[in-house]
Amino acid sequence: MLASEAMKQAPEVRTVILLTLIGQECMELYNTFDNTFEMSIEEKKDLAKVLKAFESYCSPKANMSVERHIFFNTRYTS
Repeated sequence: MLASEAMKQAPEVRTVILLTLIGQECMELYNTFDNTFEMSIEEKKDLAKVLKAFESYCSPKANMSVERHIFFNTRYTS
């Protein structure tokens, strides 16, 4: 985006540029953001919120049972 001087454009334009580059699978995911992340149409135009939604979708979810098991089975050495 830096080479095309897109960073000087409005956030809506940068979002559109991102959407043209992400591919079909990501575009299908983007189309579900209004239901999955309860994003309004205006929020779907904000590049920061779109990137945050992609990040939260792609980051692994913590399994609380496994996390508790690891925590309670930790041995302290002195």
